[in-house]
Amino acid sequence: MISGFAGGSGPLLAVVVGLAAVGTIIAAGQIARTDGRSDELWRVVLPLLAPAVPMTFIFATTLVNRPPALRYLSFLAPALAIVVTRGIMILRDRRFLIAGVVVVVALQAIGLRRWYTDLGKEDSRAAVARSSGRADRVMRSSSN
Repeated sequence: MISGFAGGSGPLLAVVVGLAAVGTIIAAGQIARTDGRSDELWRVVLPLLAPAVPMTFIFATTLVNRPPALRYLSFLAPALAIVVTRGIMILRDRRFLIAGVVVVVALQAIGLRRWYTDLGKEDSRAAVARSSGRADRVMRSSSN
């Protein structure tokens, strides 16, 4: 599930996203030591908590029930992108920073390729067409 939430290209991207999150935590620790409670600290910690809190809740409920489909967690994607970006930014050397960005983009591209070439995923267009066809028939029969 973590792999799918991170972009769907397998456990390697989940590890990279996890390392970026650790980098963000390190950045937050550095800011907290130097500035204490500052606006900059909130700019780092809040995006870190945005995916962490729902994911913790989901993992806790997974022990009892089935986990929700990943599409219901899409609202967390911007916060995760901010966390990954901040985690990569901890790499001060420009070469490492560029390498980190290239690795994340390449792994995301692999996930996108898998998504668009997977014929087994649900076909929402067909489901919408089928249900709207039923609704049209019901509307026609009720107007008679």
